[in-house]
Amino acid sequence: MSNKIFLLAFIGMSIFLGLNLNKINSDIYELTSLKFEQKQKQSLDEFNKILSFEVLAASSNLAKFDEFIQKAENFGIFESIRYKIDDISNYQRELEKFKIALLDDESVELLENDGDEFAKRSAKEIFSKFKPLPLSQDFFSFSAHFRLNQENNIKFDPSKNRFISELDGVNYYFAKLRLQPKFNENLLLELSEFAKNNEILISGNAIYGALGKKLGNTETTYIGGASLVLCLILLLLAFKNIKILYLLLVIIFGECCGLFFTFLFFDSVHILSIVVSISLIGLMLDFSVHWLGANSTKRLRKFSIYRLKGIFLLGFLITAGGYSVFLLSPFFLLKQIAIFAIFALLGAFLFSYFCLPNLLNLTKFNSSKILNYFLDKSSNLIKFIPLNSAILAVLSIILAVFLGFFMKFEDNISQYWSMDENLTKMTQKLSTLSPNSFDLVIIEDEYKLVKTLLDKDLIESYNGVSKFLLNPKSQDFVTLRFEFLNISEFVKLGFSEYFIRQEIKKIQNHPTLTYEDAKNSELFSGLWSFANLGQNIIFLNGIKDLDEVERVVGEFGGLFVNLKNAINEAFWQIKINAIILKIVAYALAFLLLAIFFNTQRAFFMILAVFCANLITLFVLTLCGFSINIFAIFGLILGGAVGIDYMIFALNHKMNIKEKIFGINLAALTSMISFFALSFSQFNAIKIFGLAVGINILLCCLFAQIYAHKQSKFDKIPVKNVKFLKKRRSFEQKT
Repeated sequence: MSNKIFLLAFIGMSIFLGLNLNKINSDIYELTSLKFEQKQKQSLDEFNKILSFEVLAASSNLAKFDEFIQKAENFGIFESIRYKIDDISNYQRELEKFKIALLDDESVELLENDGDEFAKRSAKEIFSKFKPLPLSQDFFSFSAHFRLNQENNIKFDPSKNRFISELDGVNYYFAKLRLQPKFNENLLLELSEFAKNNEILISGNAIYGALGKKLGNTETTYIGGASLVLCLILLLLAFKNIKILYLLLVIIFGECCGLFFTFLFFDSVHILSIVVSISLIGLMLDFSVHWLGANSTKRLRKFSIYRLKGIFLLGFLITAGGYSVFLLSPFFLLKQIAIFAIFALLGAFLFSYFCLPNLLNLTKFNSSKILNYFLDKSSNLIKFIPLNSAILAVLSIILAVFLGFFMKFEDNISQYWSMDENLTKMTQKLSTLSPNSFDLVIIEDEYKLVKTLLDKDLIESYNGVSKFLLNPKSQDFVTLRFEFLNISEFVKLGFSEYFIRQEIKKIQNHPTLTYEDAKNSELFSGLWSFANLGQNIIFLNGIKDLDEVERVVGEFGGLFVNLKNAINEAFWQIKINAIILKIVAYALAFLLLAIFFNTQRAFFMILAVFCANLITLFVLTLCGFSINIFAIFGLILGGAVGIDYMIFALNHKMNIKEKIFGINLAALTSMISFFALSFSQFNAIKIFGLAVGINILLCCLFAQIYAHKQSKFDKIPVKNVKFLKKRRSFEQKT
């Protein structure tokens, strides 16, 4: 009956997961929550949402560029591709409409400071063949001084009907592609690969996201698959019976439970949560491996597992408790990992206790002679290692002093992910054309701020609304100033005064145009949504004095954010929060252990695990790793698992050989899973796997020493979960 219940539950959860796979994301900026005012946060969120569907492409080779455009159109993953003007006459009408709004700052200053000189310049250029607009549409030569013509701005080349811009002194043909709301990420990566192989620069958050998801899926498949195969090989060697493969069902059901509840509780699940959680394979096998280890020479009876329910439940509470403290963290990734782990372990525990005994009833497993020989030899050596509270305390003090002097305790998000080097270089090259800088400003009125930053030589360049448009106040000034324009230079050219006054009147009646008007025009193909909810977003390039920029921005009432530093700072705060959670986890574990055993044994077990944590930090430091947030997460988990092994070392219902066999086998399956993560291309996952793996190795060693230390006693009093039996002290029992 129980088997049918588990089967129905598995089918139901699998259907739910199949319908919700679109919840998986790989957005790097979701890994932290930066604090802004409400309007600032909404503005930045909206900006990132829009930017996540934008792809920028550029090439100096027109033939290859056109081939790329053709391929992009054939793929059918873009809702718009803007690289040319379909109607030139409409383009010129748009230019005429925005001719005042496009006027550069130098022209406005010239008009303000020396109107006569402005008139002379306009008259001189009135018949220029380099003006984008003819005389009938631009009498005063505004189009010869459009801000679109400035360096690094994207402009239109009518002769080739292409948008162009200059990069490193070379003209590049430019395209902005907008992805459909739902698109094939594999096709996007294929297009990106084509671009890289054909001298085409390409960049976009969606490409990084697709690469991250592909890498995550690949690692989930290969690392998870390799861990699973190695664990099964180990179990086959240990038990020499093909029925041991039934343990696969424990892993499958547990992982399914973890994914189901994670998808149920979260609207979006980060790929890193899934990649990290594949390491649970070893932990989920702990319950069944300890049961099999306790019956390694006997024919299994399904009821034999009942005598281990107290130890199983305590082990689950300790391990799940280690994960549950993650729920107290403000870091959403930790919460996702915690939910996944708790329910995956719960699923594995329930399946191992209620379903697996039915499948393995009356089965006899024969342990491997080679494995037994190895365990016996290592056990004989381990039992002579002295280990007590005093030794652990002294060792912990020495390690703490060393780490205080030499441990690097910092986070650097740029080192967490191994980005595609070519794609990163292309993004850096295109950064002057698109908002790809880590330094940004959120402000209501950017125009005066930008001018100040440039005048003080604090930045090299920027991207923002003012790079494309003259601010409305300056547009109004131009229209008012033209009332007093000296027309004598135009009269000299043979134009009647009446005609000139009519042209001036056109300027005076010209409407003031805003950012909202501009972003709907095909003129501004390179314009992203730099403004939302009254907040402008400016991306700064080449900052020369970070502190001074921050001070100047503050004076203008804006908020300066270095995303890289802000994320690192956020991770630092989360790491401190995680250390506090670790202390809470130790306190929780001590209370549980003191209830089930006694305070002396609880203190020893906690001290042993704490010492294992410090040794792990020592090894990572010697290997040159910085102790970042993911290393701390690894220590939290590794500590919970280590206490689990200590509990089994005190199981009075198993002899010393059975304890050593169970502890080693459980540790080996877990170490395979976590050390496999060290091969990840995500550096964050790599250090997480190493931290947990090393910690488990040390706790396995300490647990075996402790098991030998206690083996001279017949039994260790254990108070069961229902608290029906009175606890007898160790002295009373001996």
